[in-house]
Amino acid sequence: MARYGLILGLKPNLSADKQKKVLAKVEDLVVGAGGKVEEIKSKGSTSLAYPVSGFTELIFVTISLSIPEEKAESLQKELRLIKEILRMMFLREEVRR
Repeated sequence: MARYGLILGLKPNLSADKQKKVLAKVEDLVVGAGGKVEEIKSKGSTSLAYPVSGFTELIFVTISLSIPEEKAESLQKELRLIKEILRMMFLREEVRR
């Protein structure tokens, strides 16, 4: 299993309940790919330098997760289909020896 960091930019007009549903869906996708979510942190709403899909703010959430390397690409494709996620960055955490 490889460790990854996921940064999500969610629509700013989502209610707290809807945010929880989106994050639960993300967690279900990770578990469905044979991985596990280690930590979820909401960074709150942040103003942007330029509009993204008509929004000048996004809600940023960081997620630490572990999944098999061969499942990373398919997980990213599934995350892109969630309409509440406007921006996403999926980073592999390197292990230092």
